[in-house]
Amino acid sequence: VEWLRDEQRRAIATKFPRRFSGSMTAIVDREFEHERAHDAAVRIALEAAQKVECKEVIQDANKTPHEIGISQLETYVKAKGDAEHKLAIIIPFRDREAHLQTFLKDIIPFLDAKKFVYRIFVIEQTVDGHFNRGKLLNIGYDVAKDLFDYFAFHDVDMIPDPDQGPLLPYDIYPQDVTHLAGNVEAFNYALPYDGYVGGILMVTRDHWKAMNGAGNKYEGWGGEDDAIYQRIFFAGLKLVRPKPAGRYHSLQDGHFRDRAKYHENVALLNSNSQTWRQDGLSDLKYEVVSETHTEQ
Repeated sequence: VEWLRDEQRRAIATKFPRRFSGSMTAIVDREFEHERAHDAAVRIALEAAQKVECKEVIQDANKTPHEIGISQLETYVKAKGDAEHKLAIIIPFRDREAHLQTFLKDIIPFLDAKKFVYRIFVIEQTVDGHFNRGKLLNIGYDVAKDLFDYFAFHDVDMIPDPDQGPLLPYDIYPQDVTHLAGNVEAFNYALPYDGYVGGILMVTRDHWKAMNGAGNKYEGWGGEDDAIYQRIFFAGLKLVRPKPAGRYHSLQDGHFRDRAKYHENVALLNSNSQTWRQDGLSDLKYEVVSETHTEQ
């Protein structure tokens, strides 16, 4: 990671209390209003190829979410127009700065060695309240979908083993929904259960649209990945896992798990077959309040 020059870092810190920078990254802050998440504000930061820039963007929540300023990212993607496919890596994130820095430091050279077109979008929820991973995934997809045609939804605490490049096909356009996190240190390098699709999931633009994305109503820990698993089959899609599966190292996750919220999510999961078409991309609303660009 090539860190921002001191004066650039100071300029960003003046606007944003947290400091992030890095090669080929997009830093995104997401705010949720606890009672009405669709009215909440987000801070979108899109990776820029040419320069570091901070600017305010205000967007009405009723506008289509992709109506944001991404001209610099578009310029970069068009310059790489000879690439048949382009990957957007979507990182749902909050309060794990050390994990993020480690993740970026390790994954960027890993991906660069594959020599393909990708960008990383970090979607950060910045206010208190329960983490809403599913909605963050939907926002990241919606921000990137016009310029990228496949996506890796990627937890920040899973780091690819640097020796496993050929077994971790980030650079291969997935014909089916592809789960990569089947060989993870935190689970003793085994799939924790048959329906597990958490950690890292790769989809195409058409896959995620057919699934109506992830559910927007799953807050806290548990249930949202199982709902995504169900949606794969509700949409008539196929789930595959590469064999042999590439290894991932794990960063320690000490976050609080709210069991009461988990039980609420289980109730949502039980009605997923009736609600999945109404809860997801189809009712996604958010307001962009600013964006930050970083460079390699």
